[in-house]
Amino acid sequence: MSIAEQEKAKYTKVWDNPLYREGCHSIGVWEDYCSSYGPDSSVIDLGCGTGRLVDRLNQAGHYAYGVDIAPNSVDPDILKSWNNRFSFQPLWEKIPLVSHQLWDVGVCTDVMEHIPEELVKDTLQCIMRACHQVFFLIAGTLDYAGRMGEVPLHLTVKSHAWWLERFLKMGWGVDMLSPGKYHRASSYYFRVWQ
Repeated sequence: MSIAEQEKAKYTKVWDNPLYREGCHSIGVWEDYCSSYGPDSSVIDLGCGTGRLVDRLNQAGHYAYGVDIAPNSVDPDILKSWNNRFSFQPLWEKIPLVSHQLWDVGVCTDVMEHIPEELVKDTLQCIMRACHQVFFLIAGTLDYAGRMGEVPLHLTVKSHAWWLERFLKMGWGVDMLSPGKYHRASSYYFRVWQ
């Protein structure tokens, strides 16, 4: 079984747990850092989970799209409303573009730490090939399941400096963002652009 198949199977099982569906980090990042983007902006939620940010932005007039590895991650009512605005695939594979153009804004929250370390570079390259700029929230601690001795979900738990170095090595512009009102302890916030 390939890494993509293993990760898809793992997250399909994870998204069957109702507790994993609580909250939506993407909405907090959008409200803290991205709310100045008008409805003429195209937005992609990278690791969209429940699809709640995609739903909210499409209702507000944006062209929003979500990508997640697990086909059962998006809330059923949201998937029914915006079915053509989601794809289910690993982020280290080519990411869909909007009308053959780069997305104006990407939001990638609580995702990069879930990527196997050996695929981080490929994932970042795929993300940045698809977006003009991306807002990242990256957790710097083990997930609850990993701390409890179950199958860990956070596979790449690294320091702020480690992540910053990854972005800089690729030659991208990087802003380290101050925590907003939806700040999560031990998480790192970056705006990255080409």
